[in-house]
Amino acid sequence: MMEGPVKLDVFYERRSNLASHRRVAMKRLCGPGDIYGQLKLGEDLGSNEIARVLEYNVLGFLQGATWPVRMLARGQLNIFLFNEILLVETAILPLILLRRDRRTFHRNMFTRAKMLNEHEHREYVRLIAEVTHAVQGNDRAAMRDIHLEIFREICRLAREAFAIYNLNFLPHVEQELVTFYSHEWPMT
Repeated sequence: MMEGPVKLDVFYERRSNLASHRRVAMKRLCGPGDIYGQLKLGEDLGSNEIARVLEYNVLGFLQGATWPVRMLARGQLNIFLFNEILLVETAILPLILLRRDRRTFHRNMFTRAKMLNEHEHREYVRLIAEVTHAVQGNDRAAMRDIHLEIFREICRLAREAFAIYNLNFLPHVEQELVTFYSHEWPMT
């Protein structure tokens, strides 16, 4: 149906929700025109939509931010490693890219690393290598330290993005969680 190479994602939604949000990078392949006509299409999602997704992404992470302590207390090192890499991929990368790509939260997460500049890419690779090394060595102190670095970077980038989109980043959250990690991190 399309000259390639192409990448296709298929999403299933209720017909009643089709007009509920703006969509980017969409091309109709088949189906009734009346359904396609209900979609809000555009290259820019608008600042309100970006702010909503930004806030949802960051506050969702902060709400569940005690997970590393629970994972390590249960000895779930591989799940800890997976989740740390996921933080880099789904929190740090979109926050970095949001500075220059207003569609970053709506892009496929597997394309984000390709959009980093050379310096950003080196930092991305370093974070993943450090957390992997810490887990492979079962070094709980190193796991705590790299998690704190990842967490602080998320907070720094989030504060910057929240300011741009007129959102309030709760100032005490970062320090409270750093204190929690320092006192509760399972060292054995």
